[in-house]
Amino acid sequence: MMILDCSLKNINTIYKASLVWGIFLLGGQLYSQHIPNDNQKLLFIGQDLSSVKNYKDNCVGCHQGHGEVSYLSFYTLEESFVFIDNSRSIYFGGIGMDNNGNRNSNNTNWGAGPLNLWTASERSTLVTIGLSIVEDAFFGLDGLQKISSGEHDSKIIKMADFFNKFPETIFYLRIGYEFDGNWNGYNAVKYINAYKRIVDLLNQSLNQENVDYVWQSCTSPIDDILDGGQEDISAYYPGDDYVDWIGMSWFLRPNENPTVGSFIPSNQLALANELVDFAESKGKPVMIAESSPQGYKIVDKTNCNISSIYDGPSAQNCVVRVASQIYQEWFEPLFNFIQANDQVLALSYINADWDNQFLWSSANGYASGYWGDTRIEEDANLTSLWNTSISDPMNGFLQTEDPTDILNILSTDEVVNTTTFSLYPNPSSDYIFLSGVSKKFKYELFSATGKSIITGEGTMIDLTNFSEGIYILKSKGLIKKIVKI
Repeated sequence: MMILDCSLKNINTIYKASLVWGIFLLGGQLYSQHIPNDNQKLLFIGQDLSSVKNYKDNCVGCHQGHGEVSYLSFYTLEESFVFIDNSRSIYFGGIGMDNNGNRNSNNTNWGAGPLNLWTASERSTLVTIGLSIVEDAFFGLDGLQKISSGEHDSKIIKMADFFNKFPETIFYLRIGYEFDGNWNGYNAVKYINAYKRIVDLLNQSLNQENVDYVWQSCTSPIDDILDGGQEDISAYYPGDDYVDWIGMSWFLRPNENPTVGSFIPSNQLALANELVDFAESKGKPVMIAESSPQGYKIVDKTNCNISSIYDGPSAQNCVVRVASQIYQEWFEPLFNFIQANDQVLALSYINADWDNQFLWSSANGYASGYWGDTRIEEDANLTSLWNTSISDPMNGFLQTEDPTDILNILSTDEVVNTTTFSLYPNPSSDYIFLSGVSKKFKYELFSATGKSIITGEGTMIDLTNFSEGIYILKSKGLIKKIVKI
């Protein structure tokens, strides 16, 4: 953005040029904090400690990612130990912190790899967190209602205490991720109330602004098959003030249709486009919060059936798919989608040997469908194609891996939708009120000669002690003229 050290004669020129720049570059959208500058993209690797480590250790020449993915079991956050079976157990919901605020080194594993948020937060600058608030008969009976009524406030405060221990780490909290997934069974009204309670109490309890709130849809044709139709995702939306990012999942090939049954749902690409359109209408950046080529087993170079309700019995009818075919069928369309949508500013790739994790394996009868093995490092040719895509300027991924650089590059200020922003009354003798921005909106006020007068935050500017004249309000993507009378 241009520096306002100029004469009054040039201010109107700068003002008009800046508005054009803001609309053209940013699409006139209101973006949240903690996004890269210049529409660069963030890369996250997931979705458990071992999968992330394997990627970083074994994916030769691969971008290490800007952050990693972890998960929390909300209702067990205060439970020191929950036994599932001989190979699966939960310690403090996966947060890695006991109820006295001390580190707990036991890793949680509910069948999808080891999890420990403390460990993830120590080794990554950015962490996305899938917060499960799914109700169950033991810990989560009528859980959503109890969250919204305050019965689980201590768990929310525990999360805030954890986030306060890592003030230099940025967390992207996906509250009740895949809110519309049939497998989660959320009631829309109860979900919204629980979501808002979590956000409100976290905001009251945090010592710094290091948590962004992600509202994540499943964007899944399989969900529509289970539901017998397509849902209206807006029914689950908690409101603009409660959402920093809008998230989505991407697991299937973009134009793939089911081969069993008579109901043909919208395909993966259509649902993704619907999600982006909704995000654009709300002025929010998009995060592909979970992505993996479901049904592919890279180590075996195969593609198999996913589910009996979609394409046939799980893990059956396998066909050979070499690296170039896997890339063309799944990876290339994903990167094309990212290129085509400037609002997509983050990608989380699940680099996992799903078939050897109990939750997804034949040992569990493929109860959640067949997922395969999506470890990029298992094929040298696919690794090369992946590296080329991540480094391709057209895809726009932030190339630095240095934690300090990442934090410096991330935006912490709102970028304003210039079509809905307004300030009033103008001229004014005392107060100017700002509309179309949040209470955390940051700005700087300059004199007509370009001298910085004040920096401020909020939706009101007190001009009481100012001299009469013209002032310039500047914020990221915005310059406005104010007149004091």
